[in-house]
Amino acid sequence: MIKRFSSSLALSSLLGTVVTTMLVSGGCTPKKTQTATKSDTGGSAAAGVVGEGNMSAEARALVERLSGLKNKYQVLSLVAEAHKMVNDPAFASKPADYRLSMTLLSSLHASRGLVYRLQTVFTRQSGLGDGTDPVHSMFLSITRNAASALALMSPTAQWRAGFAYYTEPLAPPDALKSSQDFDAKALEGVEPIGPSSQFRNIQQAQAFACSEILQEAVKFRDRLAGFDFSNAGPGLQNQVVFDLKGAMGSFRSNPDGDSETPVEADKIDPLNRFLLVGPAEVQAMTAAVSMGLHNLRVFCAYEQDGAFELAEEGGRFFATDRGIQPFTQVEGLTSKRRLDLFLKVRRTKGNYMTLRSGGEAFLKDALGDLERAVDDTAASWEKVKANASNANANLLGLNPLRILPWDTFVDSNIGKIRDLVRAEQGYPLTSTITNETVKVNLRAFYLNPRKDLRDYMPLDKQFEDKRETEELIQVGGRESKVKYKNYFHGRPLAWSGDVYKVYFPDLNVKEGKADIRPAVRVLSQSWAGWIVAGPLAGMAF
Repeated sequence: MIKRFSSSLALSSLLGTVVTTMLVSGGCTPKKTQTATKSDTGGSAAAGVVGEGNMSAEARALVERLSGLKNKYQVLSLVAEAHKMVNDPAFASKPADYRLSMTLLSSLHASRGLVYRLQTVFTRQSGLGDGTDPVHSMFLSITRNAASALALMSPTAQWRAGFAYYTEPLAPPDALKSSQDFDAKALEGVEPIGPSSQFRNIQQAQAFACSEILQEAVKFRDRLAGFDFSNAGPGLQNQVVFDLKGAMGSFRSNPDGDSETPVEADKIDPLNRFLLVGPAEVQAMTAAVSMGLHNLRVFCAYEQDGAFELAEEGGRFFATDRGIQPFTQVEGLTSKRRLDLFLKVRRTKGNYMTLRSGGEAFLKDALGDLERAVDDTAASWEKVKANASNANANLLGLNPLRILPWDTFVDSNIGKIRDLVRAEQGYPLTSTITNETVKVNLRAFYLNPRKDLRDYMPLDKQFEDKRETEELIQVGGRESKVKYKNYFHGRPLAWSGDVYKVYFPDLNVKEGKADIRPAVRVLSQSWAGWIVAGPLAGMAF
């Protein structure tokens, strides 16, 4: 169940991930409150009029460098430079807008070439014996669809270089090292990514994620949490201007899609180009990173060797490995079937989904990440509300004028989530529809975890077994018996009362069995209950 907490804390996603996407990907930006003119590049910070003139020289130079990236090695050099710079004590004296951009770039260092490194893990998982591989097919489809979308929506060398940074080897040949396009100094000490860097199995990938990726993410969060807005751009205080030209680029593709021509400077639309970023936005990003760390630590806590085998076995029931066959032979993947397949994988991968050595520490730290994500989300939200009177509110990454209409929803969720996360003995959540209440001890999932995630799954032989329904109907003046599928076949009916009583103190247990469906329904109808209901449904049903 805990493993499925990746969907939790949507407020962090709302306030954090959206901001990060806008900053890194050049997403939709707020409209200005005044008509944009060429004066936007001037030095004033009047309401609705900010631009290059409010940026430091270092930040402007970085934007030009970002928008002009042509290949993966230029991306590699820039990210490596950022990663080294944020660890240099002299970095603190740099302008705030430049520091923020370089801090974001530095977070990409550990994951360089990640898709390429994972490629071998996915392509070596076929165990079906007939040349098919559903897991590899899924991995390849997702990556190719992303490439196609990129080519359609951002057909520039800059974005292709960024895509190559994650999906291709990063081991520069000698000929490139001697060229003017190679920054040898920036890449000193940076380990190249080649065939020897690829993960041979999921254990290696998990070990990497739980060491290098985790450590870098913690450092990134600490940098965001301690971000100092002093030395902001000209005419600004406690906020910086973020120029989305760095993410959107200054080139448009020719019709053939293979070459590019620069857009003349006076034709770059300034209306949606500049964004104000302040403490509310940075704290929201910090919350999002904490939620990502939470999910990563939960992933690290349990053994993952067997995940691909389970996915392949499940693929059989979607007919992905059999070619053409009669529809009647495909029964679908019911809850009972999923449990059967899980137990089948367990016979060869006996430790799959069991607590790893050090797993308790990972889960305890994950709870701390969850608490921190909630606190930072709440603090960011208060700052967003306070920004409603800001003269430049329409330029903020978290525009209060657009978000505040949701204040009742946000306030209710944040308040309940904070109480739920910190309640020691169980916190009551009430259905907004039926007024029923269920107590949830969320902390126990982290501080008193099961050593085997099988414990959260339905009990053996506690499933609805009726496959078909028979009914007498009137057809053409005659009565006829008709059989049709019972779509509730295979649904779970009972779970371990000893297990779930720890997490739901008021749960009714009879003869060691418990029915958690009423509790899940109440959770799904209550403020903040979705944090538990969604992951619980994913593991228990």
